[in-house]
Amino acid sequence: MKDFFKDKCEIVTDLLPLFADHCCSDKTSLMIKTHLDGCHNCRAYLNSIKTTPKNVYTHNKHDIPDSSPDYAKVITKLRHRKTVKTVVLTTLLATSVAINIANLLKND
Repeated sequence: MKDFFKDKCEIVTDLLPLFADHCCSDKTSLMIKTHLDGCHNCRAYLNSIKTTPKNVYTHNKHDIPDSSPDYAKVITKLRHRKTVKTVVLTTLLATSVAINIANLLKND
């Protein structure tokens, strides 16, 4: 697995923005670092990512999410909360429908 990124510039360039924002796992980061040691083109691309202002592609700097390491944790927690709410509401709805069906069948 260590040599996976050896000749995979296309994969590495897709991952470099995440790598630059420290959003990759330790294993992925190690593989990218290994690739960067031997690839001048990918190192140059990483340097261009690091030196490009984050708001260059947008008119409003608030459109770009915070790239702090805690950002991923917050997003994960919010997604988890949304999933829990969805499961609870679905369960309540299914229970309500089942009770109504039972009452209808009981009355017949």
